[in-house]
Amino acid sequence: MHQLVRSRRAQSLVEFSLLAPIFFLLLFGVIDLGRAGFYFVLGSDLARQGARYAAEYGNTGSGIPDAQVASQVQVQANAAAIGTFNIPAGCGTSTPPQPPAALSACQKPVVGEMHFFVEDVVACPACSPPTPHYKKVSTVYAFRPATPMLSDITGTIYIVATAAMTTEY
Repeated sequence: MHQLVRSRRAQSLVEFSLLAPIFFLLLFGVIDLGRAGFYFVLGSDLARQGARYAAEYGNTGSGIPDAQVASQVQVQANAAAIGTFNIPAGCGTSTPPQPPAALSACQKPVVGEMHFFVEDVVACPACSPPTPHYKKVSTVYAFRPATPMLSDITGTIYIVATAAMTTEY
């Protein structure tokens, strides 16, 4: 009888050792998926706040300068404790394309960094006055899963969020 209990205990240990890596891979994969969702929601919120701020009427009778919009969104990004946040120089004023696979070299941030883009969009430039006038704001975050096996499979994932709002000026 004592021998039977010992063999069952050994069988349970072997079963656990075979299933534990799969269980923990799934567990950490779900945690990584949650982190990616967090950065998507955060990027969408920052783009929306930036577009709302950029579309406001400025004190000079025109819109708020892009640098001031970026600094306002920078404050929000710092409050969310996102890694590095910047406007890449030399990328021009066009927002990143959809899907993220078509990002240019300067639009791709390093892992843990978020890039911010502000673009003026005029739907009908030949119209007098040219209307409608939009401010389009995008964020690009470079996400890399913390789970080593998942990171090897996916590589760096670029999470792009864009928001556009009609200007008030």
